[in-house]
Amino acid sequence: MALYKRNCISCGKEHRTGDKGQYECVGCRRKVSKSQNNMSVRELIYKRDGYLCYYCGIHLHNLKSSNICLDHIYPKSLGGLDTTSNLVTSCMKCNQKKSAKLDIDLINKALKDINSRNERFGIDSTLKVWGLKNRK
Repeated sequence: MALYKRNCISCGKEHRTGDKGQYECVGCRRKVSKSQNNMSVRELIYKRDGYLCYYCGIHLHNLKSSNICLDHIYPKSLGGLDTTSNLVTSCMKCNQKKSAKLDIDLINKALKDINSRNERFGIDSTLKVWGLKNRK
């Protein structure tokens, strides 16, 4: 069987696989309830946010998958959780710029906004995203 180099559509890391099409690595593959059509939680958040960076508004759907990421509104290093209510779509530049800063006004605004988006999309706000790593 021929192996192809493919970038994971969620994390952007390169993998070797027998699949020719889009690829999602095992570490990123997390399923949600049948009502969400079994898409990964990461992809569900991207769709909820319209593939727009929450901070600068740049459209990320057509860019390389290595530029799109999830950002913790309440930083994970300060106790933030890997739940859909604490994660937003972000470009790599804004994610690195925000880093682990704690901006209470931003957190309050974002949490209200994200919870209303979750309700509109029928997403469980306590749903966890597994496999997120702290980047240093």
